[in-house]
Amino acid sequence: FGKILQRGIADGEFGPIDIRKTLVALGSVLHGTVVAHCYASFDYRLSEMAEFVVDIFLEGIRGGIPQSLTGRSQ
Repeated sequence: FGKILQRGIADGEFGPIDIRKTLVALGSVLHGTVVAHCYASFDYRLSEMAEFVVDIFLEGIRGGIPQSLTGRSQ
């Protein structure tokens, strides 16, 4: 997934992001989704929710992460 992010940044699809932090964040959200699905009863399949989470996440990074969160200054 890191290579996909690198390619997206190079192609201008994603703004400037810290790839390692982005991977940790996405992994954490997906892990939480799996745990929640194990302990709760939902009306959707885990695969549906995982796809939804990834879609939202990717849409969020398309605009880039605000500079206040990247540690970068102009």
